Amino acid sequence: MFRVMLLTIASAACAVASAAEIRFKAPENVNELVQQYIELEVEDADADDPTVRDTLLHQARDDVRELLATEGYFTPTVRWSDRLLITIETGPATEIGDVDLRISGPVESARIEQLKKHWTLTTGMRFTQQRWDEAKQNLLRNLTDRDFPAARIVDSKALIEPELQRANLSVHIDSGPAYVYGPLQIKGLARYRSTQIDNYAGSLSVGEPYRREELLRLQNDLQNTPYFATVDVRIVPTEQTAVLNTDPEYGAIKVSAPVEVFVVERAPHRISFGVGASSDAGARTQINYSFPDLFGRAWDFSTGLKIEQKQQSLYADMFFPRPDADTQDSVGVVFRNEEFENLQVFSQTYRATRAVIDNRLETRYALTLENSIEQPAGQAENSRLALVPSVTYIWRLVDNLRMPRHGGNYLVDLAAASEELVSDTSFAYVDMRAQYFFTFADDWTLILRAELGGNFAVDNDEVPQRYLFRTGGSNSVRGYDYQSIGVLDGTTVVGARRLVVASAELNYWFDDYWAAAVFYDAGDAKNSISELEWNYGYGIGARYATPAGPIALDIAQGDDDGDIRYHFAVSIPF
Repeated sequence: MFRVMLLTIASAACAVASAAEIRFKAPENVNELVQQYIELEVEDADADDPTVRDTLLHQARDDVRELLATEGYFTPTVRWSDRLLITIETGPATEIGDVDLRISGPVESARIEQLKKHWTLTTGMRFTQQRWDEAKQNLLRNLTDRDFPAARIVDSKALIEPELQRANLSVHIDSGPAYVYGPLQIKGLARYRSTQIDNYAGSLSVGEPYRREELLRLQNDLQNTPYFATVDVRIVPTEQTAVLNTDPEYGAIKVSAPVEVFVVERAPHRISFGVGASSDAGARTQINYSFPDLFGRAWDFSTGLKIEQKQQSLYADMFFPRPDADTQDSVGVVFRNEEFENLQVFSQTYRATRAVIDNRLETRYALTLENSIEQPAGQAENSRLALVPSVTYIWRLVDNLRMPRHGGNYLVDLAAASEELVSDTSFAYVDMRAQYFFTFADDWTLILRAELGGNFAVDNDEVPQRYLFRTGGSNSVRGYDYQSIGVLDGTTVVGARRLVVASAELNYWFDDYWAAAVFYDAGDAKNSISELEWNYGYGIGARYATPAGPIALDIAQGDDDGDIRYHFAVSIPF
C-alpha cells in the first residue's frame, strides 16, 4: 500500500485545519491502480506553499515509481498540472530481453527442454512483477509436482535497463534429489483399521516416483469417506529419509520418503433433519441417521424416513469398506408408498449394488428384487414381483458436477427379468438420457435434454411400475402434473412401455447466483411407438445457484389443457 498523509499546521493558534485531497490524473491502463493505492492530502492553507508542494511532489514521484514499476513502467513523469492535481505519464513499457533459465540436479535433459519451452515470459513480452512472479512459481511447480518435491529457487534476478526499456531475467532452480514413495505412516486412527486407508492408496506403491496429484487424490478420496473429518496427506523431504539407490545414467541419488497420512475421525453417530418442498411431491420432512462403524467392521450404515404429501419412504443402506478407491459395494432396502394420478403403489425394493468409477465413467451393477402392490382408482389391488439384474453406465463430462455450464451427462440403464427366475413376467428394459450444456457470450447457457425409454414385455400387466414409464412435471415435461403423461386406464394414468422426452432451455445469468430461463419441453409415454404423440410445454423461470445445484422455479403452460402450472425443485444433473 502506498498511502502518505502529509498534514502541516499553518499556525499554533489554528485548532482545526481543513484538509484537501490531491487528485491524480493518469493514463487509463494504470489509473485504477493509482487511485487505489496512492493518496496525498494537504491542509488547504498550505496548498500554495512552494516548500510543501515540492515535498508532496517528491513523495508522489517516489510512490508512483515504486507502484508503476510493478507494471513494467520504470521511467514515469510526475508533475503538478493544477493547484491540487498531479499528472502522471507512464513513459514506455519495459519488455523482456534476455532470459537465462538454469536447472541443476538430476533432471532429464528432455524434461529441462520441456520446462524451458513452456516458460511463459519470452523476449519481447511486456514485463510486470505479477507475470515475473507467476512464471517463476509455475516453473518451480512443474518440478515439485512430479519427482522433485524438494526443488527450490536458488537465485532469481530481473535486471532492469530503464534507458533501453528492457528487463533481463535469470532464474536458477536446484531440483534436489528425485523422490519415490516409502511406506505409509498413518496417524490419528482410533476406531478404524489401517486397511481403511491402505485400500485407497493402491497407486502409492513403495518405490514408485512421487506425484503430487496422487497424494491429493488420496487425500480427497479419504476426505469423501464417512470415516474421517480431516485428512492430510504428504511426504516430508528430510535428511533423515533413506537413500534408495543411485541412478546409473545420471549418477543421481533417489530418496525414499514415507507417505504421511494424518486423519481425524468423524463422530460415529450422526442424525440430521430436513424440510423442503417440490411441486411434484409437495411438502417434505425427513430424518436420517448414520453410523459408519457397524459391528466394528467399518460398515457404513444409514437409514432414514422421508414423508412427503404424495409419497412416503423408509430406507436402510449398508456400504461396505471399499476394496480399492474406485469400487463401492452396498446393499439396501426401500419401502415406499406413493399416489400420483390416481395410482397408489406400495413397493418393497431390495438391492445389492457394485459401483465402479473409472475417471468420468461410473458403472453400476445391481441385482434388485422389486415387489409392488398397485391399485388404480376404483379397481382391485394387484401385486407384481420381479428379480432384475441391471447395469447402468453414467458419463459425467461436464465442467462442474453441481453447476454445469459446459459439457454433457449421459446415462444408459439396461435391465431384464425372467419368469424362470422368480419374476411374474419376462421383460427387457432400457432407459437412455442425455444432457448437454453450452455457455456462450459469458452469461448465456443453452441446456439440451433428451430421454428415450423402452420396456419390451408382451404387455404391462405384471411389470412393476418401476420398469414402466410416465412423464410430466419438473425435470421432464413442464406444464403438466407430475407423472400425468402415460397410459390412461379409466381415471388413472399408469406406466407405458415406450417413452420419448426432449427439452431445450436457455438461461441468462445476471451474476453468479441468479438466472432467468425460457424453455420448451415435449414428450409422451405410450405402449407402442406408433401411439406416441408429442405433448408440448413451454414457459419461463428463475434459477438460484446453491451448493446442491440450482433451485428452479418455473411457470409453464401445457398445450393439452392450456392450464398454467408452477414447478419448483432442485435441478440436479443425473
